[in-house]
Amino acid sequence: MENAVFLELLRKTNKRPLIEIFYFNDYQQNEVDFVLKEGLKVKQLVQVTYASAKDEIEKRERLRLWLKLLIYLSAKICFA
Repeated sequence: MENAVFLELLRKTNKRPLIEIFYFNDYQQNEVDFVLKEGLKVKQLVQVTYASAKDEIEKRERLRLWLKLLIYLSAKICFA
């Protein structure tokens, strides 16, 4: 599923060539699948997951990290 999301993001970079795609991993092994940057600004954080309910996402993906990153980077979060 991550490959499909990556290909879609890659297509976005064809339309907007300044967008770069990164991966984030901190010292506690928390990760964000895709970080989209445009120039020096982080535009979007994308976490790819398969879950049937929102509470499953919260348990699996450690939303505290996401909130810290959101505040730090002032980006928007996208669950794909």
